[in-house]
Amino acid sequence: MKRKLTSTTSSARRNQVKKKRLPARKLIAKELSPVPPPFVATSSLVVPDKLTHAEKAEKYIDDVLSGRIKACTFVRAACQRQRNDLARLKKHPFYFWSPEHGARVCRFIERLPHIKGDKAKLNALFSLEGWQCFIVMTVFGWRRRDTNSRRFKRAYIEVPRGNGKSALSSGIGLY
Repeated sequence: MKRKLTSTTSSARRNQVKKKRLPARKLIAKELSPVPPPFVATSSLVVPDKLTHAEKAEKYIDDVLSGRIKACTFVRAACQRQRNDLARLKKHPFYFWSPEHGARVCRFIERLPHIKGDKAKLNALFSLEGWQCFIVMTVFGWRRRDTNSRRFKRAYIEVPRGNGKSALSSGIGLY
């Protein structure tokens, strides 16, 4: 008797599972539905930037040095160093500034898709913040005159968690 109850119970379960399954026509239609297009900026999700990456980095420097963005002494010193280096650019015997090299890395990183969270479901691409553009442009934009290699080989980035430093580092690593 226990066997009959068990077999009827399992057959009842099988019937319930069959009811939940989609008919073959709908299943095929779902599989053949077109893939959603890549994320397109709309309404309030992403505001499209009209600034180039070099202009975005320069705006970040202006905001930090004017006090509109609060920053520690090391960040202010890095922004001031960048401003001073750009001011004495023509007289500098060893290095030159190439915004094209830095912008190339920024464009590469901004072509990478998000892989976690709500933006990943929308196929959203990365959009670099001002501080991220500043770091990438500074590290990759300065070049040596004699070898055309980078001036800075290492960068130390310290920001609180959840601010995109891992995504930035992974993009730089992929480049």
